Amino acid sequence: MDLKHLTGNATHTPLQLKFHEAMKSHGGRLPWELLPPTAKAIPAVYELAQALISRANKVYPCLPSIHFGFINSNAINGIACKSNDEYFIGITGGTVTLLQLMVHRMLADPTLFTNVGDPTKEEANLPHIKEFTPNALELSEAGTKVGIPRDKVRWSYSCNLINWAAIFLVGHEIAHISCGHVDYFDSNIGTPSLAELGWSAANAIKPMERQAMEGQADQYSFAGLLGIAFEKNSTNSSASTRAQLADLFRRVFEYSFSANLLFRLFGDERFVGSDLAADSYPPIGLRRRFIYGGGCDLARRNLTSDRQDIVQRALKAGMVAVEHAFATVVGEEVSAAGLEDAFSSEGQEHFKLLVELGEKELAAKLKPFSYDRDDQNAGEF
Repeated sequence: MDLKHLTGNATHTPLQLKFHEAMKSHGGRLPWELLPPTAKAIPAVYELAQALISRANKVYPCLPSIHFGFINSNAINGIACKSNDEYFIGITGGTVTLLQLMVHRMLADPTLFTNVGDPTKEEANLPHIKEFTPNALELSEAGTKVGIPRDKVRWSYSCNLINWAAIFLVGHEIAHISCGHVDYFDSNIGTPSLAELGWSAANAIKPMERQAMEGQADQYSFAGLLGIAFEKNSTNSSASTRAQLADLFRRVFEYSFSANLLFRLFGDERFVGSDLAADSYPPIGLRRRFIYGGGCDLARRNLTSDRQDIVQRALKAGMVAVEHAFATVVGEEVSAAGLEDAFSSEGQEHFKLLVELGEKELAAKLKPFSYDRDDQNAGEF
């Protein structure tokens, strides 16, 4: 939707127009202030994104301002770019819509999340979301109905999961800027933009480098979420109480579920046997392996052994719960083929190659462009 075709009384600021121009090739700015009041998730995500950017600016003092907005596209995607020496981050309106559609439908099902609220208030035998595709418009045209949780506790929990998934995606895009990915692209190919889907620049950037950047951004963003859980669960005592461990499990499970669901919306394709070094994006299952591995490593470096075990179990539980809940709402058998490949010997080997590339060769190339440097006194995002 081009801004000049908009109707209504909204005033579009110069900054909003800048965002529109920066994201024009991806759909332009979504004028979310003109959306009906029923689009409740959009304003909430906007506020959370602004808070996350403010936090990033505190962690990386030299990081310039980052402008956030929503992109007018029904597909699921996130973009980090630089335009006229200013940084912009956008997530598509379709991403938020798809998250609402799937998560609300999951919590509206009395057979899912039975430990949350009162599932007996939910309607039994809800219609399935048939022939799921990661495009909000296509699902709408197919007559897909949004199921809303009736129980207030389940509704609130559903909204929280949506917010955590959106925060993970926004944090991922911030990492593309703070780690120097956007400026590295600008310096090497003159295209200061990274998208989660649809990027193609054959022979411009080594595919393995591009994959390592995605894995790095995933780990940085998820580490930020886990950092929140670790802060909330901190104690001066070396021994954790049962309540503290239960709270840690709950928080990590919610973050794991939300991030894994976001990836699950992209699909679950098998990749063992394919040329993993030829694609510019790591397989979706392998990206889920990245946040699991990064989460376990972060726990090992920061927590006592009993809490490390809790984090590992919660991370796994979140992955498994996503597969079960997704299969339930679409009315299909559980399929975790891509995830299985990610934890296979071939998947593990490719994971190690990407981690090593990110920590050594790519790290040296990114250093001149990164805001995450020791000389800037950067902390953990």
